[in-house]
Amino acid sequence: MNKSIVAAMTALACSLIGCRTIDDMKVNISPDLNSRATMYNVVQPRGYVDNKSYHQVFGDFSVDNVDFSWSETTTVPIDRTIADWGKDVANAAFLFLVFDIRDNYPGFWDQNRLMTQREFSFDLKHHGATVHSQCRLLSVETETVYERGNDNRPSEYSHHREQSTLGCVITENGQISELLIDTPTDKPARMRLRHGTAPVELSVLKGLQMLSQGRWEQTSWAGPYSVHGMAFSAEGVEQGAVSLMGPFPKIWLDNRVAEPRQRLLAAASYSLIMYNWLDSMWTSDGMFSGTGPAPQSPAPWH
Repeated sequence: MNKSIVAAMTALACSLIGCRTIDDMKVNISPDLNSRATMYNVVQPRGYVDNKSYHQVFGDFSVDNVDFSWSETTTVPIDRTIADWGKDVANAAFLFLVFDIRDNYPGFWDQNRLMTQREFSFDLKHHGATVHSQCRLLSVETETVYERGNDNRPSEYSHHREQSTLGCVITENGQISELLIDTPTDKPARMRLRHGTAPVELSVLKGLQMLSQGRWEQTSWAGPYSVHGMAFSAEGVEQGAVSLMGPFPKIWLDNRVAEPRQRLLAAASYSLIMYNWLDSMWTSDGMFSGTGPAPQSPAPWH
């Protein structure tokens, strides 16, 4: 399991239910959807992860032909300063020597914007039909490095996540659907799932349950913009949901919904689950920074 996810889960458990082992997690779904949906468990890969690690079988669904790229990060300089004396390279070098001989070199700031991209794809198979999902994710961070001067203290590094974005094209029998998620830091997520011209409504699910020592325990904690799971609706009726947290992410599909729509929601759900595995920070906005302001509904994206 991703070390950052383990640390997050451990910290969350200690703060909410005491320092106990968490065996599973899930978001709350509506009683109405729960009464007519089948829940499927997905298994998070462990240890070394290759393409086959993401293959899954849940119910009559299977995920295979998984392919993902390694991260590619582009660094764009934002600012670089030496004390308060300009940014000219020759001047900076001269000042460095002056400070060095005086033994009072104050250090400098170096600030960059890091843009990280990666791609992944998979086939979801169900009752002889195949759905292909092709996705790309982009995250943007600001990195600040403060190189200390002659006080013999270590350099300081800080990273600030600005946003994370996922875009997927989901295809079955030539019919194209689009999944788009954009999560700016400290702002509500913007999201869209569209099949042809027909939109599927997405809503963030709040409320988290944790399984510890054989008991599910409800927690009241939720970060203001954290995304633990989502519900999928059409014309005001929930048709499915996905829970992204814990070692066994979950997918709920309405048994009354036609199979092509079930496959679309299953493919969208697994795309979001893989997104969470490949970029675990996108769900955790405000996760351990207190309660913050009241949660807001996702902004519509037309």
